[in-house]
Amino acid sequence: MITRVFSRVSTFFSGNEKSEEELNPFQNPFTNKIVAYSKEIGWKFEVVSESTVRMLFEHDNGRTQLVLFSRQRSGNDTEVVSIHSPVIYLSTLRNSGVDLKAFFNELLVLNAESSNYKWAFTPVSEEDEVLIASVDLLLDTMDLKEMGMAVSAVSAVADQMEERFGVDEF
Repeated sequence: MITRVFSRVSTFFSGNEKSEEELNPFQNPFTNKIVAYSKEIGWKFEVVSESTVRMLFEHDNGRTQLVLFSRQRSGNDTEVVSIHSPVIYLSTLRNSGVDLKAFFNELLVLNAESSNYKWAFTPVSEEDEVLIASVDLLLDTMDLKEMGMAVSAVSAVADQMEERFGVDEF
């Protein structure tokens, strides 16, 4: 279950106050690349497992957005970095009075129109799911600029969607 990954905590590191082993206790090609790029950019991050890194992206307006990096495998066994930012729980949407059918159709249109992110729901428990903005990149070819642009894209649209619904759950 990924609920623990979504929680807000103050254990993010900028890379200067810890040793390499403390910063990245799960060293592998995925975590090594995410940590190296995050340190170079100056992002605060936490290596949660051998397949998950999380960070807080700080927007110019002072708001922050949780961003997660997940290690995935494609159908041909290529390693993929899924960069995603959670927005709102489905249970919150259901209780908000939003026309869910219209909203889900809007997400489909946004997915068709966007070339640099997509919307999806992912389970967080047996009872609930969370809306995420997501980008998938190939680990082998992902460079610093590409990762930075993906994080910026998902965190910006996730933050805008949070503002739209008047929530800040992440």
